[in-house]
Amino acid sequence: MAETNVPSLLQARYGTAADFVAAGGGDGGGNSTVETLLQHRSVRHYLPEKLPAGSLETIVAAAQSAATSSNLQTWSVIALEDPERKDKAATLCGDQDFIRHAPLFLIFCADLNRLTKASRSTGCAARGSSSPRCSS
Repeated sequence: MAETNVPSLLQARYGTAADFVAAGGGDGGGNSTVETLLQHRSVRHYLPEKLPAGSLETIVAAAQSAATSSNLQTWSVIALEDPERKDKAATLCGDQDFIRHAPLFLIFCADLNRLTKASRSTGCAARGSSSPRCSS
């Protein structure tokens, strides 16, 4: 297997990679995905430029292509670019100033509306209905 940088990434993130590996955490086994995840950082200082045209749609399409439980896609996204709306969102989110300064702020919400509509269209308004055609 390919050698990875996982032990040094564990050391940087958690302090003692040797203890983690000794406790059964492993070294990532040459898995580049593990290495990528351990390199994750949150960035909250954004450039003021807007996204190029079509980028938001592409990003949302990629997110919609990700696997979800039973492929239900029970989420919606709200895109905020208007400064007043971003200010309200920042206030509602514990006064997180980075929201105000980001050119675009995406809010991902659990959304069971599609699931509810699908249930109603099949005559199964609620999960657990006693109707034989509603059980799965």
